[in-house]
Amino acid sequence: PPEQNAGRLAGLTGCDTAALKPGNPQPDPTLDCTIRTSDGSGVIFEVLGTPAGTIRVFNGNGAQLQSIRVPNPIFQQRLPLLQDLDQDKREELLVVRATGDPAGDLMDVWRPRPNSDQFDMAGTIFGVPRFWMTSDRFIGIFSRNGADAGVAALFRFVDNKLAVLALLDTERRVDNKPLDPKWRL
Repeated sequence: PPEQNAGRLAGLTGCDTAALKPGNPQPDPTLDCTIRTSDGSGVIFEVLGTPAGTIRVFNGNGAQLQSIRVPNPIFQQRLPLLQDLDQDKREELLVVRATGDPAGDLMDVWRPRPNSDQFDMAGTIFGVPRFWMTSDRFIGIFSRNGADAGVAALFRFVDNKLAVLALLDTERRVDNKPLDPKWRL
């Protein structure tokens, strides 16, 4: 029943304070933590180690809306996170599928359905999970591929799917002078 779920979820640790085990390649069967949206929707995600790679989606009243299965999860290294990528006041769920630290992470993007608290897979992106929005409302992410080099990707949502619009390959300046620290990630 939803009221029992609400009480159980309230007693779980937040995933932001869950102890990760980055050196252990095996999923943690004891993992059970929550991620709560801050966008006003009241959606709660329960991230589970058993069965491995399960994320349950609940509304604020405790009713389970959906269960998301993540093949080959790496929750012991990187837990899912929330980010309002397109600044539409609804947060997307980012599930890290692989890490190329420090180059970036391979992330599945789950986008909320219009007027719903259920989520659909919108696509996959790679980069350091620090996003920005351009003045033309493109979403940007950067991935590193060497010292002072990397790829900036610009994308947006088209029909609720990720559409990569541009990739900009960057590298160190020709004059080999160090970059201004304010431009470093």
